[in-house]
Amino acid sequence: MSSNKLKQLAVALLSAPLFFAASSASAKMIWQDFSLTYLQGNNYSPQELRHPAGHADAGGVRVPQTQAEKRRVITFEHASGHDWGSTFLFVDRLFSRESEYENDALYGEASANYNFMKPGGFIKNVYASGQIEIGRDDNGADNAFNLSNGNSFENILLGVGANLAVPRASFFNVILYHRLNDDSMLDQNLNRTRPDNQQLTVTWRFDFLNDMMRFDGFMDYATGFDYDPVGDSTPGSTEASLNFTPQLKMDFGSMFGYEAKKLWVGVEWVMWNSKFGVDGWNENNPNVLVKWHF
Repeated sequence: MSSNKLKQLAVALLSAPLFFAASSASAKMIWQDFSLTYLQGNNYSPQELRHPAGHADAGGVRVPQTQAEKRRVITFEHASGHDWGSTFLFVDRLFSRESEYENDALYGEASANYNFMKPGGFIKNVYASGQIEIGRDDNGADNAFNLSNGNSFENILLGVGANLAVPRASFFNVILYHRLNDDSMLDQNLNRTRPDNQQLTVTWRFDFLNDMMRFDGFMDYATGFDYDPVGDSTPGSTEASLNFTPQLKMDFGSMFGYEAKKLWVGVEWVMWNSKFGVDGWNENNPNVLVKWHF
């Protein structure tokens, strides 16, 4: 199947909840949750990328890739469960203002999972999954990079997942995706496009101490790939990337006599090897976390 046809299939898969929602007889919402999260970390790892050999600006010219060492993030999340499956949406607004790398960024994901099998036992259910991820950056130190379409992306992921009956876990999901990377967005600075690759995603949640402590998070492992050069540009490549991001938080609301499971305070730890596929760009970053469910 061609990449365009796969993308059309992905869009149809992700649009399906609208059709289910149109008829109450065909779609029953079982639960939903909205939340806002504030994160602040002071140990982000800036990274610079040199133009490849043969590029017109090669010979030491650097292109800033991302944030300063300090970063603040505000995240909006929505999750819902239905008789046909589940949905998940989040949007990150990222702020970095403390150095020449000052930039704001926007990143979001929207996904839908459609149950098609409930084997029972260790495998609670098996589902088809579709996801759209969108990124927008503003690297304040380099206007030329800001103008590059390669600084933004709209990727589509298609996969199959399973919810596993891991002891003490509220949920434990494993999904294998094929990533349809945004090859229509040309990175004008490096003169190359992105081929597809694969991604393994694991998400989990464990509750302890009478549900007053929560350990949850995600792990993404994305395979590396060789860029598709344009014209006479020099080929490039990315490394396999591993992003392990757990959160440990306490239910502060119930601790102080307020409504339970509304206000959570804790820490998020980001451990990212070969960030964005860049060899040697490794991050090990604790963030203070405050999360409000409403």
